[in-house]
Amino acid sequence: MSESEALENPYKAAIKDILPLILGLIPFGLVTGVRAVEIGFSAIESGLLSVFVFAGAAQLAMLELFNAHAPWFVVIGTALVINLRMMMYSASIGQIFSTLSKKRRWLMSYVLTDQAFALSVFRQSRGFSGPMLQKYYLTVAFSLWGLWLAVTVIGALIGAVIPASWGLDFAVPLTFLALLIPGLRTSPQVFTALVAATFTLGLSPILPMKTGLLVGILAGIAAGMWSSSRVPVSEKEAS
Repeated sequence: MSESEALENPYKAAIKDILPLILGLIPFGLVTGVRAVEIGFSAIESGLLSVFVFAGAAQLAMLELFNAHAPWFVVIGTALVINLRMMMYSASIGQIFSTLSKKRRWLMSYVLTDQAFALSVFRQSRGFSGPMLQKYYLTVAFSLWGLWLAVTVIGALIGAVIPASWGLDFAVPLTFLALLIPGLRTSPQVFTALVAATFTLGLSPILPMKTGLLVGILAGIAAGMWSSSRVPVSEKEAS
């Protein structure tokens, strides 16, 4: 499909753009669903978690905190900190939906993800705007939402029949590493990851109520802001 054809059909462009993302989304969702069942969630509860949270990294973190019997404010606080980036995404693309009603803007904010944001910004740079860009965003966002919900429920159903003796706990940290490592391209990103990991691993055995993870996230955010302000302009341009 040529660029001119894509401009005429935002729905086809959206489907074309999300196809490569499915290869990464499916195993991530399956692991999330399996882990939910391992710690005591039913398939229905796993699906409801995907509906109400709809954030893969936050869901996995919440599941691990649930499994550790962390208090509710730690679970919710960790999820909110992990998803703070959505505020920046919203501020960046909010003008795209400024002409819509408040109810529709709330709906679009609900299905906002890293992928929907990145693809919409990409298509905007290629000429999409106004209603065309809105249709494109909604197609991408709701397609990913539906796929994530389906895959996590399938993972939960699979997890319900997997013997506990198989011990799939290792899949959770491996999934996080698979998401993290490809994104470490600049020195601030590497520094941020190291600081967050150091604080989390160092403080988790010491701090009560599993708050070591929350402190690690906050330390990583602070490290990222500090290191980004000091990185040479040439490296920023290269990234």
